Amino acid sequence: MPRKNFITHRISFSVQAISAFALAGLMVLLGGSEASARSCRTVYGHFINQVLVPPPTCTSPVNTCVRGRAIGGLSGDFFATITSITPSIDTAVTAVVFETADLVLHTKDGDLLMKEAAAYNGDPNGHGDLGDVVTVVGGTGKWVGATGRLRVWGNLTPSESDVNYDGEVCRP
Repeated sequence: MPRKNFITHRISFSVQAISAFALAGLMVLLGGSEASARSCRTVYGHFINQVLVPPPTCTSPVNTCVRGRAIGGLSGDFFATITSITPSIDTAVTAVVFETADLVLHTKDGDLLMKEAAAYNGDPNGHGDLGDVVTVVGGTGKWVGATGRLRVWGNLTPSESDVNYDGEVCRP
C-alpha cells in the first residue's frame, strides 16, 4: 500500500480550502445579494397641487383623501387615502397628529404603490408642517416588485402645498 507524501497531502488540502473560500466569495459578490439583482435610483422632487377629496370618491376610514401631482424623479398624478389619524398625548399642546396612508402614484409606466407614515401639525393658524417616511411596496407595469423609501417634508394646508421628497426606488 503506497504511503501518501505528507507535503503533497498538505498542498492538496490547502488548494482545496483556498478554492472553497474563493468560490464562496464569488457567490456572495455575484449572486448572493438581492440588492445586486435590483436596479436602484435616487429620486427627488415635489408634490404639488394637493387638494382634499371628499366622499364618495374618498373611501378612507377617516373620510380624508388627498390628490395631487408629483414632479421630479417620480412624476404623475397621485391619490392618497388616509388610513389613520392618531393624536399623541401632546397633541393638545403641539397640534401634531400621526397619520398613515395608502398612496398610489400613476406614472406613464404603471402605478407605484406606497405606504405613508407621517407627523403633521394641524394647527389651523400654522403652516401645516409635515414630515413623513413613505415606503414603496410594489406596483404595476415597470413598478412590479418595486421597493424603496422616500423622505417627505414641507408644508400642507388647504391653501398651501409646498412638499418635497427624496429617497431611493428600486426595481427587480
